[in-house]
Amino acid sequence: MLELKNISLSYDKEILKNISIEILENEIIGIAGRSGAGKSSLLKIISGHLDASEGEVILNGKQMPLSSQRMIPGNPEVATVNQDFKLDVYHTTTENLREAILNWPTEKREARVVRLLQLFDLQKVSQLKAHQLSGGEQQRLAIARAIAPKPKLLLLDEPFSHLDYRLRNRLTNLILKVKQKEHITVVLVSHDGQELMGLCDKLALLNQGKLSKFLPPIPMYYTIKSKRDAELLGIVNTLAMGDKTIYFRPTEYKISTDGVGVTFEKAMFNGMVYLNHFTSHQGEKIILYAMEPLAEVSHIQIDLKK
Repeated sequence: MLELKNISLSYDKEILKNISIEILENEIIGIAGRSGAGKSSLLKIISGHLDASEGEVILNGKQMPLSSQRMIPGNPEVATVNQDFKLDVYHTTTENLREAILNWPTEKREARVVRLLQLFDLQKVSQLKAHQLSGGEQQRLAIARAIAPKPKLLLLDEPFSHLDYRLRNRLTNLILKVKQKEHITVVLVSHDGQELMGLCDKLALLNQGKLSKFLPPIPMYYTIKSKRDAELLGIVNTLAMGDKTIYFRPTEYKISTDGVGVTFEKAMFNGMVYLNHFTSHQGEKIILYAMEPLAEVSHIQIDLKK
């Protein structure tokens, strides 16, 4: 459905380097990268708000015109929700939704507004002005408003930023529901890849303008080619073993009576598992996940999940 061919972007320096992507209909795709990696610039190119220096954006088999070739930048088939939400803050929730589809016939428009209020659980705040809503309600309204015209593609820029666990979980369930009910393709970008792990069908990492291969979350998590990239998805342990450096996740180990000698330091419970902190006999810091403190453990074996 969406295809990027050899997208590059340069200003004083190269921001994006020869990026090619194919995204199928009704997928949820995640891209993780540090601040300044080019994530927002990539979304702007996809949405038609920024010209790439090179390359093509193809949507449903048609090459999209450049932003500079449009009287009004953007693509009506692509909706974007940024961190600022861009709501009409002195209009009500219902009015914000209605304004997004003012050109629709009245009966069809009002039915769509009612559906979106229900889908996004906004009925109780339908007559409140946008500035009176909580942050979570504003975000739900922003997404509802963005998809009101039934675009083919929804782009979410750092959607989990500044949300607590409860709101992140609610937003995750909402995005999954929107995908199912609205049959829309979703592309999310985040500086924290862990936020994307349980939500996305496929993930890629953006680092220094280059995009990794897309993989399902579990293979992506355990495929460690670069510690810097892998840390976008969580903790990475490093061990020097002979002339090799081994990278492994906190779950990739077995307790043993020989192997890598370790000294227990402390155990910290994060609400789901214990983070057991060790120091190897060579001085490397190691974190291992377990359902209990591992105070008696003195040796481990690395068990890579390939």
